[in-house]
Amino acid sequence: MAKAEVQEALKDIQAYLEENADPAHAEGMGVIAPGAKKVYGVRSPEMNALLKAIKPGSFELIDALWKSGIYEMRMLAVKLLEWQSKTDPERGIATVIRFSSEIDNWAICDTIGMKSLKKLTKKYPERIFELSEQFTHSKNMWERRLSMVLLWELCKDKKWHPRIQKIVDQHRGDKEKYIKKAVVWLDKTLNDHS
Repeated sequence: MAKAEVQEALKDIQAYLEENADPAHAEGMGVIAPGAKKVYGVRSPEMNALLKAIKPGSFELIDALWKSGIYEMRMLAVKLLEWQSKTDPERGIATVIRFSSEIDNWAICDTIGMKSLKKLTKKYPERIFELSEQFTHSKNMWERRLSMVLLWELCKDKKWHPRIQKIVDQHRGDKEKYIKKAVVWLDKTLNDHS
């Protein structure tokens, strides 16, 4: 997408979000996305309609949406990344790496981990494991959580369970609430698929 097209798309997306903003829902989003800086409170049906209208997007649009810092725009960015990553896997992975240091809530973290690279997981499992290992040792709590969430899709295949368990075990004893929750969640997911 050309720069002018990206700017026009951003303007239209922001207008749509403002038009569909729900202040009461935005207030309730504090539970779903604690830490998110700017939240319009757009409900899921409207977000899904918008996503459908702009899919598959482009890497340029994804970057612009992310840079906005607005929760709903960031959520659109990471969902569009699922489609764009399929066309350019290495750029998709590089985008996840760039975004990872700016994650500010669990909803964005988990959407990146479960959706953004989902279409690559079966084809490039080693790259997903490399990324997970990289984030496992981060000082950033959201990157540590992301290290586990990235493995969710791989939990469906038993052959990966020992490697996933090894990564999960590295997070045991972490004091952060969102890391503890991810450990419990992945333990259960592994158990459900065993």
